Amino acid sequence: CIRDRTHPADEIKFHIDLEYNQEQIDHKKVKVDIRTLGFLKKISKGHELYVGDTILIWGKADKINPLDVWNADNLRQFYTLDKNERKLPRSMVIYRWEKGNKKLEAVIAVNDIRSYHYFPSSSSPWCNTHCKVFSKDSLTKSLNSKGISSSFSPYKTNDADIGARFSHSINSYDFSFMLYHGADRIPYYTKKQISATKLEFAPYQEKQTQIGFDLSLIHISEPTRRS
Repeated sequence: CIRDRTHPADEIKFHIDLEYNQEQIDHKKVKVDIRTLGFLKKISKGHELYVGDTILIWGKADKINPLDVWNADNLRQFYTLDKNERKLPRSMVIYRWEKGNKKLEAVIAVNDIRSYHYFPSSSSPWCNTHCKVFSKDSLTKSLNSKGISSSFSPYKTNDADIGARFSHSINSYDFSFMLYHGADRIPYYTKKQISATKLEFAPYQEKQTQIGFDLSLIHISEPTRRS
């Protein structure tokens, strides 16, 4: 974290991870993965604004977490990576208000290629039979064998997701309410018939509106004393 001394309330936050996976090791390449890079502005006491790339996880559940809607997963190594390490950063504007045990977050996130899960390529050892059959390479080969050419349009930034979450802690209980409207993290394609011998697959963002509630109990066990 680098702090501007002339404006103590302003910060540039960054976090860099060196990430290896099987495909990159085979090619003797190292990927530098920037997890967080943005500008944090403390507006006033209890109010701050963040603009930039980051990872935002809502909800307390470790496995199935319906409130975790913002960041896609990098599944190129399937589930071998830790949940937080699998997350892909994306560009967001986050407003935070905090007073005592109460906290409010309002978020706008841009949709781009990082907004959708990364799946293994058909040549990856992590790509199972289902993955190989429905991969772009397999689909292209299958269509070519029938005399049909195909093309896949890339995902482009064309809209944004919005949401808000209010959380509050009372004694040992921590609860939150959230509202989200935006795209699913799974990448979908729609088929468009260009001609009798040509197909085009265009990205399709399935929009959804989600209302969620999260409740957790914080339990801290006392250390055992021995005489």
